[in-house]
Amino acid sequence: MKVNIKSHSKKLLADLQTPVSIYLKLRDLFPESALLESSDSRGHENSYSLIGIEPRAFFKLENNQVTEHYSEETEIVYTVEENLSLTNCLNKFIGRFKVESEHDIAFEANGFFGFTSYNSTRYFETSLPQNPKKSELAIPDMYYIFYRFVLVIDHYKNELTIIENVEEGEASRMEEIETLLMCRNFASYGFSVKGEEYSTIDGEKYKEMVR
Repeated sequence: MKVNIKSHSKKLLADLQTPVSIYLKLRDLFPESALLESSDSRGHENSYSLIGIEPRAFFKLENNQVTEHYSEETEIVYTVEENLSLTNCLNKFIGRFKVESEHDIAFEANGFFGFTSYNSTRYFETSLPQNPKKSELAIPDMYYIFYRFVLVIDHYKNELTIIENVEEGEASRMEEIETLLMCRNFASYGFSVKGEEYSTIDGEKYKEMVR
């Protein structure tokens, strides 16, 4: 199975907005959005922040089960067997997406966003002891998402590039995102403390979780 994607991009000025303010505008409208901020804005090569919006596909490893989600109609779920190479599975999943990009920035900043957690090492190093209590954390061991929209904020040039990944025969929604970015309003939520502060876990529970 091959998924053909065409990437379109458009540049806007970003001198009046920050990555956080943009993310606050979009997070409620697009669940599972992600903000990746740059740690260094002094040099141009590391002066980017990225925001992923609207997952198109994802690869998730959770509770010894892999989910390959391609669309609402296509999803493959299988159990991790002893001789199964998760690295090969992830590479094959990524390889099924053929992306054609119009501009260089779409090629450089576009792709899969996610993580491989520390707890996933038990799938690669079989000599490590198994800890069934890890499942209580409810965090996937691996999770990689391919987003429909990727916003690239260049802090060095004060530019914002919208990248849209469109499947064959699908209409563009670039204008929708651009309109939302131009909006000056975003949702804010009040915060107040009720009662005294307390930890949900004690010291011994924490030690048990990280052993």
